[in-house]
Amino acid sequence: WTLVSGQGNIQNPSSPTTAISNLGVGVNVFRWTVSNGPCAPVSQDEVSVSVFSNSVPSANAGPDQSLCTPVTSTTMAGSAITFPATGTWTLVSGTGTIASPNDPATSITGLGVGVNVF
Repeated sequence: WTLVSGQGNIQNPSSPTTAISNLGVGVNVFRWTVSNGPCAPVSQDEVSVSVFSNSVPSANAGPDQSLCTPVTSTTMAGSAITFPATGTWTLVSGTGTIASPNDPATSITGLGVGVNVF
């Protein structure tokens, strides 16, 4: 076994059923290599081990914004998201078109005069 990317300590690199400790949050990729001495080519395969943070995601839409006409667009400032959590902007009231609903820093266009809530 060898570590290709990410983090992890391989207990016994020559065992097909080794234990791995100290995995990092994110994707950790390991490669298993089998050789038959001088008689055959090497065979390899990779496995990905995904570790997710168990912290509770915190939704923060950012500060309220006040715009003056003729401005009808803005960029949002939502809190960053750690995989596998997801976030989605939605229009609650008013007008506006959300460019990328899953992007914390998406742009909003077509804002009308008055209060627009996302």
